[in-house]
Amino acid sequence: MKRDRIVVAGAGIAGLIAAAAVADLFDDVVVVDPDTLPGQVAAHPARAQLHNILTRGQRHLEALLPGFRLRFLETGGAEGDVCRDTHVHEFGGDAYERSLGLAIWSAPWQTIWGTARALLPPNVRLHHGTNVAGLDVDGHRVRRVRLTDERGTRATEVAALVDASGHGSRFGQLLDAAGVPVPRVESQRLGRWFITIRLRRPPCMVGRPDFWMTFADPPHRPVALMSPFGPDEWDLSVESQEPASEPPTDFDGILAFLDELPGRRLRPVVEDATPLGAPTVFRRRDARWRHYEEIDAPLAGFVPVGDSFASTNPVHGQGIGVTAWQASILRESMSASVDAPEWTTSYLQAAGRAAGQAWSLDAVPVPTISVAEWRTHGQGMTADIDLQRRYVGIWHLIEPPSSLPQLVRAAEADVATRTEGPR
Repeated sequence: MKRDRIVVAGAGIAGLIAAAAVADLFDDVVVVDPDTLPGQVAAHPARAQLHNILTRGQRHLEALLPGFRLRFLETGGAEGDVCRDTHVHEFGGDAYERSLGLAIWSAPWQTIWGTARALLPPNVRLHHGTNVAGLDVDGHRVRRVRLTDERGTRATEVAALVDASGHGSRFGQLLDAAGVPVPRVESQRLGRWFITIRLRRPPCMVGRPDFWMTFADPPHRPVALMSPFGPDEWDLSVESQEPASEPPTDFDGILAFLDELPGRRLRPVVEDATPLGAPTVFRRRDARWRHYEEIDAPLAGFVPVGDSFASTNPVHGQGIGVTAWQASILRESMSASVDAPEWTTSYLQAAGRAAGQAWSLDAVPVPTISVAEWRTHGQGMTADIDLQRRYVGIWHLIEPPSSLPQLVRAAEADVATRTEGPR
């Protein structure tokens, strides 16, 4: 039996994915957003940056929005075969290039948002210029949501409320005002800046599916990523940490930044490209994990998804993937039970574990593994495709980060055997 109404706060990518996930469980799915126009980018600097979707996210998006991949590619999204089409330099060496049976998707925010919007079920309604002003709670369960727009404030009854409003979510204040438990917030200083610029490819590179990824050594870990955009253009993103470096303001500054990176593979490719406009900048001061999964008696019927739950380090490209994963968990939890306290708790526990897996990626490079161990691991991956697939799978959220020490030990044993010969 379908429930009556669910309200989703936030009409960005997270809100649309969450709405799609629960659409067949509710008669009415209402998505509200304070932006007056749909799909706005100018007011949201993060949306102007390049967005990647890795394997875990791809699987969930296709399940929640059937036909997503095909429409995504038809509207300008790029797909690369990992590691055949991806040229990766990390920890002092180049990754061995062969197909691992995994893919990377890359596109501007608008392409991903537009794909999700086009595939939404008909019972999903978007209301722009509308904000959640408050919650009415009865019996430790959300019963009504107060919505504010140009016509004033009105209360609407709901069976559930989803917070998909993002990194700067204000729902902690709304929960506190309603007299219900507020999650502990864990914050991790990032101080990272991100620059994206659109380039016209030189004629010799037109139509190629190649991706380039260069990761310098910790601690500041400057990064450069370049992805196809259609057959004739690239999106180049460079990023680093303040105050170690300042973001470049023009194409020449970006070239100088690339000169400082190890590997020297990307600079010769980029220097023959033509910039198509000025670079756009985005800064992320911190990552935040709102630990809803720790609350013993959470507000029944209220759940966060995506960055409203945990906004991880953007350098790992996990935002959309974790959102789609959590949206799938929400669908499963609601399908398994109509009892609001039960499905709320079930969702928060499982979604918290998903957030934790992405959050822990920041601890993968250091101090868990030394640079010397990483380089040995790289040598081992050259000879063992399964080792390479499992390592890459950590970053694609299909292999737990806890398996990394085991993979490094296996690589060390393999390298030692090949160096010393059989005993």
